[in-house]
Amino acid sequence: MSQPLAKSRLRLADTLGVIRSYDCWRLSQYLLLDDPQRGCIETLGHAKLLRFQDVGYFNRIYDFGSSNVNDLEYILDRYLTSMDKQYRYGVELIARHDFDLDSVSEQLLSFGFRPKEMVARLGLNLGSQLLPGEKSPCIPSGRLNFRHPDPGEFEAVLELYLSGFGAPREHHQQAMINMMQLFGHPELITWCAFDNERPVGLGMLYVQQPYALLVAGVTAPEYQNQGIHESLIQLRLAHAKSHGCSRIATWCESDGQSYKNLISQGFEVLRNEQVWKLPSQR
Repeated sequence: MSQPLAKSRLRLADTLGVIRSYDCWRLSQYLLLDDPQRGCIETLGHAKLLRFQDVGYFNRIYDFGSSNVNDLEYILDRYLTSMDKQYRYGVELIARHDFDLDSVSEQLLSFGFRPKEMVARLGLNLGSQLLPGEKSPCIPSGRLNFRHPDPGEFEAVLELYLSGFGAPREHHQQAMINMMQLFGHPELITWCAFDNERPVGLGMLYVQQPYALLVAGVTAPEYQNQGIHESLIQLRLAHAKSHGCSRIATWCESDGQSYKNLISQGFEVLRNEQVWKLPSQR
């Protein structure tokens, strides 16, 4: 293996590690509420198996590698038969930094997994040099105000989040109950763009020093293409850098608008990969 590839893979491993850590942390907070049997975080060889009855997003396996191909039958049983509900979410696989899911496509297809969208894993070194936008940030002029939300605004902020990510309306109430537990923790910082008192843009930052993770970038449809998303990226980069983080990571759909905005702010693509997912079952 050449040295540049080894270095790149090490950085990819760090990026995937902080993404995994964020989802495990969030799910662990949710499981503190009500019935802890709603889900679990389980070790499966080198992989982490996350399962949650309330939200399909969390039903995923991190660091899936070659040794986990032999676990596919167990995985199907764990996700499709262990939830005592009429609707079951299936599961998404996220590969280890040194593994390509497409290399076992025949096995995945035979167990019902299907290829989905392309996802980019990105990283940025927060060194001593000025970052794009740090000298002249592109904060939109006018009536918009960028700040942390107050507790009385949390519900409106979460409504923007859930609507922006297309959560079904009937799931909003339970999702808000879960997500309210995340506010106030030092690991998760929320930045918002407000038009008067209305939140119209949202960006969260997960901090696990020396790394940080950009999460939850959302802009209300009528406020898009006005520089709000770029401003929220810059504010979070500056926040992470000022709090001692040396590297920041994120992920998004490949070649979407978020991808273009992140590249414009200096992010480097560490891997483009196709998502493999076991479809939801009714």
